[in-house]
Amino acid sequence: IVSNDESLVFATINVTAGETLIEAEEPLVSETDASSEIMEVEAGIEKESNPEMDMALNNDENSNAVANGVQDVATWEEFVRAFANQSISTINIIDDFVTPANPRLNLTDITTGDTSNTTGSGRYVYLTAPAISRKLIIEGNNHQLDFRAVSLCFRDATAVSSSPWELELKNLEIFHGNFYGPITFNDLNTANQQMSIITYDNITNIGNQLIHSPRSFVKVSGITSSIQQQNYASKFGSWRTNTTDQSNMYISKMTLLKNSHLTLATLNAGNVDLGGDATGELLLEEGAKMDITANGTSGEASGVAVFVRSGSVTLEKDAEML
Repeated sequence: IVSNDESLVFATINVTAGETLIEAEEPLVSETDASSEIMEVEAGIEKESNPEMDMALNNDENSNAVANGVQDVATWEEFVRAFANQSISTINIIDDFVTPANPRLNLTDITTGDTSNTTGSGRYVYLTAPAISRKLIIEGNNHQLDFRAVSLCFRDATAVSSSPWELELKNLEIFHGNFYGPITFNDLNTANQQMSIITYDNITNIGNQLIHSPRSFVKVSGITSSIQQQNYASKFGSWRTNTTDQSNMYISKMTLLKNSHLTLATLNAGNVDLGGDATGELLLEEGAKMDITANGTSGEASGVAVFVRSGSVTLEKDAEML
C-alpha cells in the first residue's frame, strides 16, 4: 500500500468481527509451557567451543561509576545490574558481550529464574528488584550482544504505575535464540504490560522472535530489522534457536515513527500479530516503510504478514507496506 495523497492520513482499515479480514483461530498455546518440552540439543547441532563465551570480558573501561545517570557496561552482569539501579537512566554499552553459561551468576540478589544456558533451549532471567521501572535508554554504540538462550523478563514487583517501564534500545546488534525475544514484558500483569513501552531504534535482531509481549506498545525508529535464522553465528560462536514457527512480534500496538524503515522475515510463520489485546493498532507515520516477508503458511500469526483480529491499520502520507 503506497500513500501519495496530500492529506496526512492516507488510509485507515478498520477490522471488526464478521468482516472478511478476520481469521478465526484457536487460543494461543502458552509458549512457557511449550518451552519445557524443547530438546536442549538436537543431534548433530552443537555450539562451538569458545572460552570467551563464559568469561567476563576484560575491559579497562567497565564498572565505571554512574555519571549523570549514565552507566558504562561491558558484561552481562553489569548490564542486568544497571536495570536494577534506579539512578541509571542510560545503559551505555562499551564492548561486545554474551550471556554466560550461568546467566544468574552473581545476580541472585536481584533475579530469579534459570541458571543454565544451552543451545536449542529457552532460558529466563526475571528481574525482581522492587519499584525500579522507569524510562531507560540502552545505547549500544553499534556493539554486539548475544543473549543466546536467555530472555530478560520482569516481575510485577519491579513496576510502578507512576513510572512504568519505557525502554529504548538504540544502535545495537542483537543475537538470540529464545522465542520470547531478548527482552519481554510478558510476565507483567495486564495493567503493567499495557503501560509498558519498548522502542527499537537502529536495531538489528538475528535469531528468533524479536518480542513476545502481548499487551505492550512497540515503537520503531531509524532503520531496524528482525531476521529469523534457525542457526546463527555471532562473534561468540554458533547457536541454535529453540523453535522456527514464531512471528517476529506478538504485541497489541505498534507505531513506525516518521521516516523509519522496518524489515521483518520469519522462517515458518506470519510476521506481526496484533492479537494481544481485544483491539490491535498499527500506525505507519509519514514516510515510514515496512518490508515484510512471512515464510511458510502456518505457525504464529496464521502465516500472514500482519494478523489483525480486530482493530486498525493506518498509513500516513508516503507510508508503505511492502
